[in-house]
Amino acid sequence: MRTCPNCKSENQDGTRFCTKCGAPLEGAAEANDQRPVKKSFPAGKILLAVALILAVVFIINTIIVAANPAMRLLNGLERLGKKNAFTVTSTVSAKYKGDDDDLKAINNASIKTSLAVNLDKMFMEVSGSILYDNKSIADIAAGVGEKELYIDLKDLYDKKFIYKLDRDVRDVISEMQVLLKYIRQANIKYDKKKYAKAIADVLDDEIRGSVGKVTVTLDGESLMEIFAEVFDVMADDEVLMKSFRENARDLINRILKDKHEFEILFSEDDLEELLDYIEDEDDFETAWMYVIEEASYGIEYALDDLDYYLSLDDMPEFDITFSFGMFSNNIKGIQVSMKVEDGYDESITVNIDSRISNKASFTKINSKNAIDIEELEEDPYEFLDIAEEIIENLVGNIEKNKKLTNAIEDLTGLDADELADLIMDELFW
Repeated sequence: MRTCPNCKSENQDGTRFCTKCGAPLEGAAEANDQRPVKKSFPAGKILLAVALILAVVFIINTIIVAANPAMRLLNGLERLGKKNAFTVTSTVSAKYKGDDDDLKAINNASIKTSLAVNLDKMFMEVSGSILYDNKSIADIAAGVGEKELYIDLKDLYDKKFIYKLDRDVRDVISEMQVLLKYIRQANIKYDKKKYAKAIADVLDDEIRGSVGKVTVTLDGESLMEIFAEVFDVMADDEVLMKSFRENARDLINRILKDKHEFEILFSEDDLEELLDYIEDEDDFETAWMYVIEEASYGIEYALDDLDYYLSLDDMPEFDITFSFGMFSNNIKGIQVSMKVEDGYDESITVNIDSRISNKASFTKINSKNAIDIEELEEDPYEFLDIAEEIIENLVGNIEKNKKLTNAIEDLTGLDADELADLIMDELFW
């Protein structure tokens, strides 16, 4: 409290004039000058605080991933499956180590591929490039658009090729497009912990988590075992069965309510009959178990056939590394590496490096300037002329690449022109 020197009244601290008589209070200016000055927080301390927060998140993320990489892998695959539009760009290469000069030629070869998908528009395009010494030899793109299939041979031919889809096919695609939009509204739930545990039990220490990555080491036997375990879990997953039933019922009700007419895939009567079946819990459970068992048997038979032709037991181990965003479960890339060795200090390592983006672009097609494949089939002479031009352009690309030209001559004893003649003879004569 502060005492007024004029009337001796008590005033609150910080008051400059007496509240009773108005006289100035002693030391008011000094007290005002002594008020604390607001200081700015140093930028260095702010950066240090941010760095410490990121470090804590980094450590927690590392611990979580290392503790349960199978769960993170499932989360990543689940998010990947929900993408509406995406592009997967891959590079395939092989490295030979040994004394065979012919096999050393593959060290300079690689293939780049791209898969672009837009589920809303039902567009898909696959493109590829063959490279030697990192130089393109041939590029090609093929896809399905709204009204046609198309092929673009890039610099091998100056016109694009189209195959016009007939009305029935376009109607099927249109109905599938609408149906897919309904399906993508579904939210299927499942007991994720059980699947993660099943995968972790099969792979044990062959699934490893690190910062931003999950690596899985597989061979033929473990691959077959994972499929078997997953279907066993599905058969007992009541959460999945209940969720599937509820989503299927809601989906059919939405279609019926919207009165969208499907004329090819199914009819309104088909949907109503299916709805009655789904709403009966006992009938649905019986059908569910039957479908799971049939799918399990189908996978088992397919793997048995694969084992018969490829001998899965002899399949070498291969690593699959899933790359994630630093602090997210979004899969950004997938790398596959497999090394095949023999007893003579020789080995071939195959690498597939894929990157995933959330965008999809497609080749623009001008139907008026494109070649109709159906019309081309009716004129074999024009077809032969086009084939000869494509081969000539391919040979031209090969001749520009000296390393490839030398490799072909070493392997076959033929120059580029002789190789072109051989290809034409094999294809058309």
